Amino acid sequence: MAFVDIDERASHAPIGRMRDLGPAPWWRCCDVTDVHSLQQAITDVAQALGTFDVLLNNVGSDDRHALEDVTPAYWDQRIGINQRAAFFAIQAVVPGMRGQGRGSIINLGSTGWQTKNASYPCYATAKSSMNGMMRGMAKSLGEHRIRINVLSPGWVMTERQLTQWLDAESEKEWMKSQCLPDKIMPADIASMALFLASDASQACTAQEFVVDAGWT
Repeated sequence: MAFVDIDERASHAPIGRMRDLGPAPWWRCCDVTDVHSLQQAITDVAQALGTFDVLLNNVGSDDRHALEDVTPAYWDQRIGINQRAAFFAIQAVVPGMRGQGRGSIINLGSTGWQTKNASYPCYATAKSSMNGMMRGMAKSLGEHRIRINVLSPGWVMTERQLTQWLDAESEKEWMKSQCLPDKIMPADIASMALFLASDASQACTAQEFVVDAGWT
């Protein structure tokens, strides 16, 4: 197992938990908007651990912004985090997956754009493009038994959401929209990711799997 993250401090906790369960994961501090650094990290992982069986593109930043305030530089930065990094990570792992004749690529999408959230047009644009990128690659990758799917979470109660966006009013409105009365937790998304990574989903590709408690 290996992962990259720009936040060195926040990476220590999952590394510690995984070390308690087995070998410590390979990890590197990496800004995924730097495509060269991202692809070099992927190359180094493959040299250290072997060819990728699974790639999980779980990167995103849902900073709120108004249409009128978006500059070209801000647009490029939002796309760089929320869309471009996934494309170039895929580009880096596909040769190895082709060589072994299998692989699973899982891109984290979002239901935020599907619910017409007006607070982040750049984020919505980037995350909606995950579906188009998936469908644009599925056929050519599938010839090598490489699967590519999108996993779209609803409003997941991560630390970021709890500290920055959740309040009594937003929780009330959000619970009106969900069919199930329970908060979506990170483990709910992880369970779907594990399914898509496993051979149990070997016939699944070019699909969006939504885990949102019936919101959309």
